[in-house]
Amino acid sequence: MVSTTTGREKKEAKKLMKHPNENDFDVNDEESAVVVIFKPTESYFSFLRLENGEVSTVADVRHAKTGDTDQYIESEIGSLAQTLASQHARRRL
Repeated sequence: MVSTTTGREKKEAKKLMKHPNENDFDVNDEESAVVVIFKPTESYFSFLRLENGEVSTVADVRHAKTGDTDQYIESEIGSLAQTLASQHARRRL
C-alpha cells in the first residue's frame, strides 16, 4: 500500500502537535524513584534513583488518562520529564 500523505501534509500535522512546558508537570519524590507526572494526559514517568544520587535516564512510563500522549510529541514529554527528574534529584544532594 502506498502512502498518500505528502510532505506538506506531514509538516502541517506536526504544527498541530502540542508541545509540553514545565508547568504541565508535577514532580513527586519517592524513596527509590522520582515520579514525574505529565498532567494533560496523566502520564507517569518513574525514574529510579541511582547510588550516585542521580536518576536513571530511562523511565517506566504509564499513561493513565488517554493511553498515550494524545496530541503531544512523546519524545518531548519524555525528555522534559527526565530533565525535571534530574533537577529534582540534584536538589536533594
